[in-house]
Amino acid sequence: MTRPLLAPIGLLALAVLSVSSPVRATEAEPAEPHEHEAHSGHEGQAAHGEHDFHRHHIGLIIGGASTAEESRGDTTGFTAGLDYEYRFNRWVGVGPVAEVATGDLREAAFVGTFFFHPWRGLLFAVGPGVEISSHGNEYLTRLALGYQFPIGSRFTIAPDFSVDIVNREAVFVYGVAFGIGF
Repeated sequence: MTRPLLAPIGLLALAVLSVSSPVRATEAEPAEPHEHEAHSGHEGQAAHGEHDFHRHHIGLIIGGASTAEESRGDTTGFTAGLDYEYRFNRWVGVGPVAEVATGDLREAAFVGTFFFHPWRGLLFAVGPGVEISSHGNEYLTRLALGYQFPIGSRFTIAPDFSVDIVNREAVFVYGVAFGIGF
């Protein structure tokens, strides 16, 4: 195992070990529902229409990855990946992301990610990582955007778009993420 792999594997191990209690977090005790909320099916929402959140969230992304850079040529591949997020509060979380691209790209990415949730299901993420490919291991910076639509009280589905900047070249990763909060 090469040395650059140790940090992402360590992050993944830390994330797995930190999943110790399935406690559902809320910012504050929800206020008593208003009369119109009691019959509308919105009892699971916190004050001001914001949804409760879970401290832990695991997601699976299925999609594609593309690049049109000179050094790699025009390449596209299938992408699958996993992510884990630990949320400190309603707005901020951290966790590892691991993805594998097949087809023309044939590479893997491991990223330590900082998540920011500014409004409802809107999600911004940024983080450093490593790309492992036939060209060797290279540092990457990931910028990501998504919107998590809740399905019931625990599940989410989200369009996901990321840009990995590797050696001043961009790799675009896009797809649909399926998640579960606990």
